[in-house]
Amino acid sequence: GAATFAKVYGANATAVRAGLERLDPRLARWTLDFAYGRVLAAEGRLSLVEREWLAVAILERLGNLTEPLLGHRRALTALLESARTEPGTGASFE
Repeated sequence: GAATFAKVYGANATAVRAGLERLDPRLARWTLDFAYGRVLAAEGRLSLVEREWLAVAILERLGNLTEPLLGHRRALTALLESARTEPGTGASFE
C-alpha cells in the first residue's frame, strides 16, 4: 500500500500520512494496508486512474469531505499528467 500511496500523493505523501497519524495511528495503518494496499493497488479490471476517478466521484457525492476530495483530485490530476508525459507508467486507462 505504501508504494501506491506514494504514487497517488507524490510529494505530499509524507504530509498526508502524518495527518492520518495525527487523527489516529490505526487509521493511518488501515489506509495504507487496506485502502491503498488492497483496493487502489489491486490488479484487475480498473487502472489506478480509473480507481481515482471513482474515489473522486464517491467523495463528491458524499459531500462534506473536502480534504479527502481535494487530495484525490490532486492525485488524479497528477496521475493524468504523468500518463501524458510518461506513457506506459500504468497511470493511463489501460
